[in-house]
Amino acid sequence: MLNARNFGHRTAIPAELGGFIVPARVRTLQSRLRHPRRLSILRPDRPRDLVESPMMYPEATNPVAQRNGEAVNMRRTLTFFLYAVFVAALSWICFLRPVSDDFDRYIYEALVRGRYQDVQNIYPIVKHENPRAEASSVLDSPAHLAQLEPLYAIRPLYLEIVAVEAGAGEPIQPAITLVSALSLFGIGMVLLGWTHRPAYCALLMATPAIVLLGRIGTPDALSSLLVLSSMWAIVRERLLPGFLLLLVSIWVRTDNVLLVFLVLVWLAAIGKLSLSHSAVLALLAAASVVFINHFSGNYG
Repeated sequence: MLNARNFGHRTAIPAELGGFIVPARVRTLQSRLRHPRRLSILRPDRPRDLVESPMMYPEATNPVAQRNGEAVNMRRTLTFFLYAVFVAALSWICFLRPVSDDFDRYIYEALVRGRYQDVQNIYPIVKHENPRAEASSVLDSPAHLAQLEPLYAIRPLYLEIVAVEAGAGEPIQPAITLVSALSLFGIGMVLLGWTHRPAYCALLMATPAIVLLGRIGTPDALSSLLVLSSMWAIVRERLLPGFLLLLVSIWVRTDNVLLVFLVLVWLAAIGKLSLSHSAVLALLAAASVVFINHFSGNYG
């Protein structure tokens, strides 16, 4: 029987037997014209211009494979959407159910009020706002409140955010809780973007320690969001935004400077950052802490 194997690469079949064999190079050109986005798959034992087999791209010729791919994408999109709804609902619950007996939140309120009120007027408001504050022997006079304030004033960025919310008409305590709740939502989104594992991220976000971050009136949630975002950027080798976020986190919690030092040492050790650049960034981080402590009146 006559077939293509009986003839050479460019041998013609007589017309009465079915016409001519199309040369391989012509078939390659036809295939690429039909599928301009198809990339050549090179193998060491095959010429570069061989025609790609349709089996290499079953989704391009198989409607069933295309429908299955669309279904997978829809399920993935739906999963991510449900995860976002879960994190949003969790953050909303944290906003509605804050930890009311958290002592720190009332000192932060005093600092925000101190921008336009005297400590003598602030003290009775803060002292009688919550049973925890009323029972505190530390907060027993306006003088003691004034002594406590420098210990908490070393979070200038956090206080500025709360003050902006309060200036927009939000009561100070709900404004403090809102910062924590929104930061919790941001943490959930960063985890999803980093891992692409919504189920595992949901389990992590539902743990009591993480939920507590969204309920307490401290800068811990905002600091965690900045640190987590910076680590994500650095791991993806986006060093500039990663370090900017790390330096910003110092203005939320000054003790983040220790993490900055550790990251700089690690990057210098693996060759991602030169020693001179590491030293400059370390000095900048240390100078930020000194600046914050000086202007906040911190004792340490």
